[in-house]
Amino acid sequence: MTVRAPRLPYAVRLPNMGKHCYPPPLTPVPVPEFRALLSGCSRSGNSAHLYVHFPFCTTICTFCVLHKYQLTPTSPVYDYFEALKRELRALSELPLVRKLRFTNVYFGGGTPSVTEDPILGEIMDVVTSGFHLDRPQITFEGHIGSLTREKMRFVRGLGINRISAGVQTWDPQLRRMLNLQPSETDIYRCVEEARNVGFDDFNVDIMYNLPGQTLAVLERDLLKTVSLNPSGVDVYETVITRKTGLSRQVTRDESLAENDAERLAESYLLSEGVLSANGFRQRNVHVWDRPGYENRLVGQQDLMRDQDLSLIGAGLSAYSFVNGMPFINVTSIRSYIERVMQSAHGVEAYHRPTRAEEMQRFMTLSLETIDFDRASFAGLFGCAMEEVFGPQIESFRRRGLLEQTEGGYRLTSLGRAWASTMTMEFFGKKVLQDFIRTRLAPATAPGYMSDVTHEEMFEFVVFALFHPEIMIKEAPDLPLLRGYVLYLIKTNPHWLRKVTAMALRSARRFGLPPVGWYARSAARLAREAIISNVSAVEGCS
Repeated sequence: MTVRAPRLPYAVRLPNMGKHCYPPPLTPVPVPEFRALLSGCSRSGNSAHLYVHFPFCTTICTFCVLHKYQLTPTSPVYDYFEALKRELRALSELPLVRKLRFTNVYFGGGTPSVTEDPILGEIMDVVTSGFHLDRPQITFEGHIGSLTREKMRFVRGLGINRISAGVQTWDPQLRRMLNLQPSETDIYRCVEEARNVGFDDFNVDIMYNLPGQTLAVLERDLLKTVSLNPSGVDVYETVITRKTGLSRQVTRDESLAENDAERLAESYLLSEGVLSANGFRQRNVHVWDRPGYENRLVGQQDLMRDQDLSLIGAGLSAYSFVNGMPFINVTSIRSYIERVMQSAHGVEAYHRPTRAEEMQRFMTLSLETIDFDRASFAGLFGCAMEEVFGPQIESFRRRGLLEQTEGGYRLTSLGRAWASTMTMEFFGKKVLQDFIRTRLAPATAPGYMSDVTHEEMFEFVVFALFHPEIMIKEAPDLPLLRGYVLYLIKTNPHWLRKVTAMALRSARRFGLPPVGWYARSAARLAREAIISNVSAVEGCS
């Protein structure tokens, strides 16, 4: 299948879909305040999802950016799961949570399938006895190697009705690079045995834009995945973070990393083309389901956008979303155990959004869900979407990223390929500045900010250089930006060389940065400096 992306709408492409979790939870939250926030009623109705994190893995995949720990003889397995059960019980007793009806439970990781059966049974007992389950989809994530017939039969007996496994790629060379040890035969065996024990709902994860993954390799990956006849396929773009093995591999051999934004977009369009041609229905920018099946956790972002759904997270690094507020748990396993055993909760930070930030989040989540619902926006905020975001909508339509529909707007195929980058058009200046300030104060930052993505280190900077009106806004805070640049240089000694090379490459493909914006900003800063100096002189006279 040949796919060709149209002209670049931006100078660089930003792959991390995590930007849809906007605004990021940066404010420390004491446990008494957390309990108070969850003591009233849900303004999102009674529908909810429960996420439970299992952090342990027998092997560590080099690409994984999630919070996980390799199992060793000294791993605090018993202590962790005792803490997890304690947190689940405490969450289930909160007044707001007791009123919720959970239509989805997701056991994620890490690798839940390496957990011993008695522990799994205990966790399920706590979930079923403490939370009001309403005909839920219950998903169990697993590693192909540990999803044995016996394991799947056991969890099926617990009431779990959906399996999700990460294939990521079928290419032998890429699998070695990612430390994916199961063979192709193992993958087929796992899917067949899952069906034999009653799991018709078997979801598969695939990655695109892996270092060294050509379009031909990606197409083979997709077609082999389709041949499994899975109930769904989640297609995730590669995100590289500094502390992963994949980052070290790319640092050693920079030729592995693809920096051509047009080529990166083509990978997404290829995925979309192959999956739609083979009968899968697109739920959002990275979730595809066969008719009759549904990925409730990742595929119902529209309900979170419309504030019709709460998300309760338990375990290490778990994310919650309640009454428009995001919460996140601690990410150090020792700190998590200690905190839960002392206070019964693992929450570390949250964010109480302003009305403007709630509007911005509606738009960023609309980018993920593909559709912009005008009636829903008006119902939530009492005004038309165009009154607040008219310039962005018009710009998207002009560049072929968005088209009008009867109920609002919908991303075009080009827009879907660039959705993650488009989120930056809705980020508020204060949110960006708060993020940078938190980054520059690591001692007080939430644990999930301990690592830095390749995107933040390089692509963000080049994006800001070419699109300062989006990233920096109208009045740059020069001391803050200077401090951030120094932080990035300190973090990576090769930062300046690589950013320069990326900027030159982007200029050849996209054009020069907006000289007029920089000239106007320089003139404004000069005027402000003159006024400040004059005021200082007058004050001394």
